[in-house]
Amino acid sequence: MTFLDHHRRRLDAIRSEYEEELRIIKTEFEDERQLINECHQSELQHLQDIMFAMEQNHQEKEADARGEFQSMRDEIKNKVDTKDFFCYDWRSQLVFHCDLRIKSHF
Repeated sequence: MTFLDHHRRRLDAIRSEYEEELRIIKTEFEDERQLINECHQSELQHLQDIMFAMEQNHQEKEADARGEFQSMRDEIKNKVDTKDFFCYDWRSQLVFHCDLRIKSHF
């Protein structure tokens, strides 16, 4: 066995060790990458569910407010000339006193 053969065996052993460590690192990296992607998808789905629920809630409240506004508007239409009444502003949800001098024409 010559010095050159001994050196080649040592290089082969080092190369083999390097390739094994590289394989392990690649496997760990892919496992971690997959876990991160799964967590991201899960969080994304959760946020989309929250946004959907919030949109539904907003649409329900808006429909309720529009209904209340329409009923108040219809009620005001039917009032007589100088009656005092309360107006409902559906956007700010404030109630304030109004005094009509003439019949409303909505």
